[in-house]
Amino acid sequence: MGHRGNRSACAEEYVMGRNEERGHRNDPGPVPGEPLRMFPGVGEHRGADGVLRRCLDPGATLFRARTARSAVNAFVRERAGELGTGGADLREIRADRGARTLNVLYQQFHQDVPIRGAVLQMVADTGQAAVVQVENATEPDVSDAPDPSGAQAPDLVAKAALAPFRQGYATASVVRDDLVYLRDTTRPPLPAADRPTASLALLRKGRRRPDGRLHLVHDLVVETTVPFEHFRVVVDAVDGRLLWVEIAGKYVTATFGVYMPDPVTQSNDGSLSSLSTHDTLKQFVRPVNTDIADADEQGLFHLDGEWCRCSDWDAPEFPQPTSATKDFQFGSHVQDKAFLSANAYYWTDTFARYLRGLDDEMLNARMVKVEIDPQGAGSTDRSEWIGTTTPPRIRFDMKRVPGAADLGVIVHEYTHGVVEWLSPGATGPWSTSTASATSWRASSGTGSTARDTAGPRRSPSTTTFRTSGARGDGST
Repeated sequence: MGHRGNRSACAEEYVMGRNEERGHRNDPGPVPGEPLRMFPGVGEHRGADGVLRRCLDPGATLFRARTARSAVNAFVRERAGELGTGGADLREIRADRGARTLNVLYQQFHQDVPIRGAVLQMVADTGQAAVVQVENATEPDVSDAPDPSGAQAPDLVAKAALAPFRQGYATASVVRDDLVYLRDTTRPPLPAADRPTASLALLRKGRRRPDGRLHLVHDLVVETTVPFEHFRVVVDAVDGRLLWVEIAGKYVTATFGVYMPDPVTQSNDGSLSSLSTHDTLKQFVRPVNTDIADADEQGLFHLDGEWCRCSDWDAPEFPQPTSATKDFQFGSHVQDKAFLSANAYYWTDTFARYLRGLDDEMLNARMVKVEIDPQGAGSTDRSEWIGTTTPPRIRFDMKRVPGAADLGVIVHEYTHGVVEWLSPGATGPWSTSTASATSWRASSGTGSTARDTAGPRRSPSTTTFRTSGARGDGST
């Protein structure tokens, strides 16, 4: 896998000679003795210290075992020297079996204390019973780790952790305290200006230059009131120094009003349309919750999260909604076009999270955040996925039935992205992504019937939320 000198011969010996339970499975590529590369990034990647940090073999081209578990166990045991884990205290803390993969996570300990971030993740294909991905962030050298017996008393550490919050907050208390080792190499980035719940002066406290050493620290969560916030506070457990303070919250939960999945499906009344009144449509709106990013410097929340962001980048102009209270409920799309933003964000985010949960290693590695304009494409009745921009974009049409009001359109457009991520260069339908969308609608209870099949970047008419007359070929 990749260029590694004489590694091929060693790998063959390792596969065929050292573990009888595993059979050789090496499909040669253009270079003799090297496996065929499946996609960019395949191979073994080592750090400057020679430690194997990453291994990608999605085609299971090198070896396999009798079971996925035995493949993981054999890899960790037999390649400990290359992983830098020989003699390390590695403990399995999680094993998740997905639709086609087994994910095993190991945590490194030293003197019974966990090392923060020092984990080894192993991914095995259960069908081929082979390791297909290794991510190694363990610490091969812990010789500079202080002895836990030198740690200060917890009450002294808590005092140091709470000291920065004496002013500007009604109360401050420690709600979590983890004693861990931490390699001091980086500091959290500072915001450009004061945040609504934290000043720059507070977030600058204790920010000495990282020394690169392995520290024994108390990694704490401090909760404040008036204003309410959670902070991560890191204090050296031996000398009691404050290392840094950062805001712990990255995403917050917001409330949305959305169609579930659309008025026609909910009511089984095909006469409903965009010509229906707000009073008629509002009864089909449901309150739901999902995550968005924390507030900006002005204390406003935006429809911006881990997998999508609403942005006004196409005509007609419509500024995207903001909220000071994390409330994005706008009645119906007839009453307020901002409803389309909430509906599109919620369903795009929900579908993206569902796809992540399928545990497809290739899809999860390639999925990126998508920018959507829920009130775009005013001159056409076709919504569109645009995969040539960075980040990719979706614009939802505003003629007849708005695309962002129709779950079928939202899922269909996002599925174009799934096709591109799974099969770069493709634009047409792909059976797995279409099946994923269909199974998601079934498992989520939405029951939407729109666009279960598609032609190349086009789809048949929606059968969910209609105008008085056919919507036409409503998306691309």
